[in-house]
Amino acid sequence: MPKDIFLNGAAAFEVSLAHHLPGRLRLRAAALKGNARAGETMKERLATIAGIRSVTVNPETGSLLLEYDPAAIAPDRIVALLASRGFVFSTAEAAEAGAEPRLLDRLMGAIKGWAFDALAEHLAFAIIGAIA
Repeated sequence: MPKDIFLNGAAAFEVSLAHHLPGRLRLRAAALKGNARAGETMKERLATIAGIRSVTVNPETGSLLLEYDPAAIAPDRIVALLASRGFVFSTAEAAEAGAEPRLLDRLMGAIKGWAFDALAEHLAFAIIGAIA
């Protein structure tokens, strides 16, 4: 059973990054597993963030999926907004330098990978078009 965490008198949720793709951010939260009420609280806290298209909570797996508009909100801004709404990145995420820099590194690495793949695909189609 996860221990209770509080920020400014309100319950906080310890989360960890499961994966990120531009427009999709999946988090895991032990407090969510088997707890639909915690899922509703999480959804309520995230519903007011401009740029978030949808929030899907799965209490069976303990995951939270944020779908967002990458043109409207940057991943680093999402991290700051999550923190302001009572989401604390787990100690596993919190390397000695702190959770936010490590999480941002992972998010930015995923974005760079996606951009590189998109560029490579575009280049491949251009070469095929030039040959044909």
